[in-house]
Amino acid sequence: MDEESKEERRNRLAEKRTELAHERTIMAYLRTATTIILFGIAFFGLSEYKWDFFYFAGWMSIAVGTIFIIVSFERGMTHFNEIRKITHSVERMFTRKKE
Repeated sequence: MDEESKEERRNRLAEKRTELAHERTIMAYLRTATTIILFGIAFFGLSEYKWDFFYFAGWMSIAVGTIFIIVSFERGMTHFNEIRKITHSVERMFTRKKE
């Protein structure tokens, strides 16, 4: 195996590690958002009448969780596109070297 193929393999593995770390981060965001929304639903169960503290906390938790999901998807797509741009630029560098 020559040195160039080792470097290409190392870069390919580094790209995969970056993608997996990105996916793990997005899943953590979604897990947190889901937990916040479930706390909101639980607060509804604790409310005794329509406008007490738990009713208000339930709506606020659901709203914050929903916003968190939207922001996590937006950040996820932004980072995904950045990773793809970097990946394509690295691929172009290596294809020029071979020519």
